[in-house]
Amino acid sequence: MQVSYEVGSSRSEQEISTRKRITFVTCNAFFQITKKPLSCLICTEFLQSLISSRKTIRTTPTFNSRSKMINSQWKALHLGRWELLFEIMDEGSITRVADIENLQRSQLSRMVSGLEEELGVQLLERRGKRLNPTQTALELRSKIEPHIVRVRRALEKTSELEEGDKGSIRFGAMPGFLQTQVVPLIAEFQQLHPQVTFDVIGDDNPKAFMGGECDLMLYYGPVNDANLVENWVTRSLFVPCASPKYLEKAGYPENPDELSDHSGVVYTGRVRPHSEVLVKNGRQQTFRWKSMIRFNNILLAKTAAVEGCGIVLDMPLHHCFEEVMNGQLIPILNGWQIPNLDNYIGSTLAASKLRRVQMFIDFYVRRRREIEGEQKRRLQEKYNFII
Repeated sequence: MQVSYEVGSSRSEQEISTRKRITFVTCNAFFQITKKPLSCLICTEFLQSLISSRKTIRTTPTFNSRSKMINSQWKALHLGRWELLFEIMDEGSITRVADIENLQRSQLSRMVSGLEEELGVQLLERRGKRLNPTQTALELRSKIEPHIVRVRRALEKTSELEEGDKGSIRFGAMPGFLQTQVVPLIAEFQQLHPQVTFDVIGDDNPKAFMGGECDLMLYYGPVNDANLVENWVTRSLFVPCASPKYLEKAGYPENPDELSDHSGVVYTGRVRPHSEVLVKNGRQQTFRWKSMIRFNNILLAKTAAVEGCGIVLDMPLHHCFEEVMNGQLIPILNGWQIPNLDNYIGSTLAASKLRRVQMFIDFYVRRRREIEGEQKRRLQEKYNFII
């Protein structure tokens, strides 16, 4: 299928006007914080070339060609650099982001250095093995990112709605994943694509939906199954925490040795193995509980922790973010935590060829990274020992 864009048409001129506005807003944000002007010569030249060319651009899209076209437009305006910088800020590693985005580490290093030189400010600083954003970088992000998100959604809405794909998607995941990570984003997706329907299957046993019955699955991985096309989503952050009521009674442990004086709320579901090891800055240490309450459902484990039954160690951030931010649960252990796990969304070989499935995967991965990046940033602002 071929798609044509007439650069000289009213629609293209409107898109160009949008790009001008966003470029101006972004540069204005730079000036407000750094008090230094940012050159946008490349942006201006790009826009002028579009206006003067009046050529018909033809392309043959693949499954995710729309998102690729949008990404290329953003990178031409230099906004793609900021999205990559924000991802580095979230991951704390240039190497990690290079692997995720299939880029050269040297490319990303030069990109960061170029931004710092362009602005005349430092954006990242190393603390141990992790890269951390400077205060200036955090302020820039708070100004720039909302504009990037709004315009990206507007571009997706105007482009993807025209090439919507009718049909259903069978989605399988554990109930905890469905509640916090899937259902809210299905609702968002259907605002853009009301012609796509979903059949959602929830089960605490991943084998119930990974035998080929579902088109899409969300799980900890990778599982390296030849019958699945796996897409990395995010790395789950586990937050050791307990209720204020419990901590006032039993005390605030700061290291794994002190857990022997505490009660544990333990998740024993089949989604992942139970860990008896905590990690911090490359170190590992085993621990044991004074007593335990076991649950095969992560949502029940969270309820028990909120009610003061004990300390929960393997609570993913996406499950406890609201409770931590409103004070129902308090992070503890001064940076010690259960080893993080990677989230994957997988599709069967047959489903991976469906446009509606690929559209949802692209949408889901992007939105989950946005949401979890924001949650981690807000959590780290409140509790600076969390990495």
